[in-house]
Amino acid sequence: MPQFFIEDNDISGDTAFIRGENFHHLANVRRVRRGDVVMLRSGSGRAFEAKIVLVGDSSIECDILKSYDREQSSPSIKLCLALLKGGSFDTALQKAVEVGVTSVVPVISERTVPDIDKKIQAKIQRWEKIVLEASKQCLRDSIPDIYEPHKFNDILSVHCDGQEKILAHPGAQETFRDYSRNCTRPESVSVLVGPEGGFSDAELESARQNGWRILNFGRNHLRAETAAVVIPSVIVYEWR
Repeated sequence: MPQFFIEDNDISGDTAFIRGENFHHLANVRRVRRGDVVMLRSGSGRAFEAKIVLVGDSSIECDILKSYDREQSSPSIKLCLALLKGGSFDTALQKAVEVGVTSVVPVISERTVPDIDKKIQAKIQRWEKIVLEASKQCLRDSIPDIYEPHKFNDILSVHCDGQEKILAHPGAQETFRDYSRNCTRPESVSVLVGPEGGFSDAELESARQNGWRILNFGRNHLRAETAAVVIPSVIVYEWR
């Protein structure tokens, strides 16, 4: 069973309460009963194994059997991903959350195809739901942030303030492998992944001038939605 996120104020001593959408899902879809055991995660990141003692009209009451402190995973990864056409962005978002990114910033670059001005709030709500469901499924200790889309130049200096700033570019001379071996593991990393057509020469130069390291992650030229999953995976493996 996937875990369910609850608020810190839904925990009182050894008792936890499940409300809202999680309540409706457990009570009406999964049809849990008294005595069933569920996994819960609080806003502060603590995990709980809890036994259901009462399924009420609007909440489920549980006895906490065990609790686990939040695991420290370093570095945190901010994925700045160019918007992709079709359902590719949604897929990349879901898998990046499963891999372990801390937050995702949709990016509008020179070669971005989707028209993000259309139904932007509906898109953000869909992305938030994808992030939440993926976090439940893979038992994350927190729900990653998903930001509103930002233009490429704004990303370079405003949002990405990690100790390491990496732009993934298959044509770069320097490899991530060589760079990571000579770099102390950072506490946070911001990584930029481009659209289907990659970044323009002007964007690459602008990123370089703003302190971004232009690196390649292997010989193969990956599709954008594949790179969005593979590159954070490599970073987690090398620097965890």
